[in-house]
Amino acid sequence: SEFSLLQADNATGNFVKIAQRVPVRITVDPDQAESERLRPGLSVVVSIDTAGRLKNSPP
Repeated sequence: SEFSLLQADNATGNFVKIAQRVPVRITVDPDQAESERLRPGLSVVVSIDTAGRLKNSPP
């Protein structure tokens, strides 16, 4: 409650989801379709392939 000495426990169902922002470096192929539509600050849905390595990635 607002006037209680202890804050409410988030485990009781009043959890608020907070978006996590992580700085990343993205390389886009110039030949990629519609790459000119990309702008800084846009939101994306990301999937990461952890099975392989790119030829330019460090070992």
